[in-house]
Amino acid sequence: MSKHKTIGEHAMDLDFKKPDTLNFQEQTAQDLSEWDKMIENCLDVGLKGLPNQDFYIVILNKHEVIFGGRPVFHLLPFVQPVCPSPEYDQTVLKYHKDSGTMEHIWTLPDQETYNWYVDNSTQVSPDRWALLNFVLRDKQGDLLRQAKILNGESWLDEVRPETVDMSY
Repeated sequence: MSKHKTIGEHAMDLDFKKPDTLNFQEQTAQDLSEWDKMIENCLDVGLKGLPNQDFYIVILNKHEVIFGGRPVFHLLPFVQPVCPSPEYDQTVLKYHKDSGTMEHIWTLPDQETYNWYVDNSTQVSPDRWALLNFVLRDKQGDLLRQAKILNGESWLDEVRPETVDMSY
């Protein structure tokens, strides 16, 4: 009777496998190709599932440790009819049905990078200023206000004078 490998054994084999030998340019091209396919798939899902309306494509960056090995990075894309609240490791795109165009709403990095950008904003290189802008806008609450406006919610109700405790 032959013994089959368990899932854990397969995972360990993959964990100890030598990394792919793609150079930087090849890896970047492959990542961009996968990104484009992922957006295209989400667009198809949104057009079929949410016809005749604007929708949002949300992409979460997930870092997970599988079977106690090294962290695995993957993207988790999904479509939704409303703009989400901003969070770390997130990209949000909006599809405009009237024009058939896609708008990049924001991208936020992981919490450690986010905090570094806040603490070292004057040291960020010009090619990272767009990400810095998103981080600083989020830090000020502008991205949450933007999400509320996009969802038709009132952001003016965030702090009402009658709800502030002045009894100190």
